Amino acid sequence: MMTMRFPGGGIFISHRRADATYPTGWLFDRLANRFGQGRIFRDLESIPPGDDFAAAIGEALETCAVLLVVIGPRWLEAAGPAGRRLDDPDDFVRLEIEAALARQVRIIPVLVDGARMPEVGQLPASLAPLARRQAVVLSPDRFTSDADRLLTALDAILSDTTVELPAQPAPGHAAQPAPAQRPDDPARRSRSVTTGRPGRRTALISTMAVVVACTGGAGAWVVLGAHTGHAHVGTGPARSQLAALASPGYQPQSEAFSPDGHTLAVGTTLAGRNGPGRTYLWNLRKDRLIAVLSSRGDPGDSGTDAVTFSPDGHALATGEGTGTTYLWNMARHTISATFADPGGQGVMSVAFDPSGRILAAGDFDGSTYLWNLTTRKLIASLQDPGPRNQVDSVAFSPDGSILAVADNNGSTYLWNPQIRHIIARLTDPVAGHDVGSISFSPDGSTLAAGDASKHGSTYLWSMTARTILATFADPGGQGIDAVAISPKNPILATGDINGSTYLWNLITRRRIATLADPGRQGVNTVAFNPSGTTLAAGDNDAETYLWNLSSQPRAR
Repeated sequence: MMTMRFPGGGIFISHRRADATYPTGWLFDRLANRFGQGRIFRDLESIPPGDDFAAAIGEALETCAVLLVVIGPRWLEAAGPAGRRLDDPDDFVRLEIEAALARQVRIIPVLVDGARMPEVGQLPASLAPLARRQAVVLSPDRFTSDADRLLTALDAILSDTTVELPAQPAPGHAAQPAPAQRPDDPARRSRSVTTGRPGRRTALISTMAVVVACTGGAGAWVVLGAHTGHAHVGTGPARSQLAALASPGYQPQSEAFSPDGHTLAVGTTLAGRNGPGRTYLWNLRKDRLIAVLSSRGDPGDSGTDAVTFSPDGHALATGEGTGTTYLWNMARHTISATFADPGGQGVMSVAFDPSGRILAAGDFDGSTYLWNLTTRKLIASLQDPGPRNQVDSVAFSPDGSILAVADNNGSTYLWNPQIRHIIARLTDPVAGHDVGSISFSPDGSTLAAGDASKHGSTYLWSMTARTILATFADPGGQGIDAVAISPKNPILATGDINGSTYLWNLITRRRIATLADPGRQGVNTVAFNPSGTTLAAGDNDAETYLWNLSSQPRAR
């Protein structure tokens, strides 16, 4: 087993991936910038393969000065195979807190996404002391200032001094009075943040790279030509690090990276006229085109408007203008299943649920069909409530509990895919505008929706409150045809009809980069690779540009 020790006292971050992954990523970045990555332990992600995680957690906490328990709105009720996870003695979050309490490690609850502190009666008896710890709130609206207060407290902990943690109310709620405490009550010490035992040392592995394009510098660019299938390498400024993937005569409409990041699929339509669609598959490790998947459409086909990989990467779904959705075997590059749109309408968007067992396909006539990929049968038809609306974009939340369906009349409907009922409607502030593209944040707490109408904006919606958290107005006053949230970083990419792709910092809500299309063509589609280090942007000039973000400094 690897021994993990933290010089000067370390910081242990405990969180549930399904509850607060994204805020935890932002917090990790701030902590690493302030204290160095070598002093931060991020629960299971920092444990080497093959190690006993219970023993590794105990060992890491033995040399940490503080445990940060990140609590989101689903932390308390998160369910496992046998019921509520916290009630499972082997639940790793429960083990982390129990180990910290046993070792008298300082514990600071960190409330995110509107979560409130659990009460004693809601916790297992072994975790009851957690309810008496003074919490810190990290609100999306004031993340920087909230994080700064936490960092100040941690500075004191790690430098063996004492500082009072300011009480902070959760967003939308009044501050809760602290429980009455006796002078000898051990919980009273949690009101002041003091250092843990002296002489703690640490060494750690960091697994998260946080990057963002915002300044220039030296870099490399790659040009990939579909006519040759090979790469040409040159040099250029860092923000111009790109690859141009040509699809002569075919305009990119949709892009998707494979889960391992090695393959990029680009769905295209024939420029200027109807015709069968094509999906180009690029091997990004070998810098070459490896296949062109051609649909079985008739000459009246309007092309491939949607592509997406299955969660395991073994299959690719393509949505065609003929109203057919194809499921492709990625090992053989052959069609393994065909799903005909019951209404005979063009398929505008496709999405797999997180399990990979359900495929959603939204069409031009306002219907979203759910297909069972085991039986290959239609299991549900979800109809847009608006008259004569078309479905422009569909997306499952990361936990699969919500299917978001955006239409061309300013609405995004949130469906419960299990019971097939609408649970909420998110309405574009400008009535009748076209919601052309949507994207969930990695933790499912927010949804970005791009307004494709002229003078459009991108709206960031809270999935808890169902309200707009932020508005990102297109700097060029153009409609937004494509949006994507990075899977690893607090970054939003928006592509407009004037040929610009903008990068926005979701913490500061500021624009941090403008990636101008070299051909000055409208951007139809954007996609991040799984590591968040590459952004693909497809335009109306039959090119897909890859922007290299890996050499950029981290978002502050």
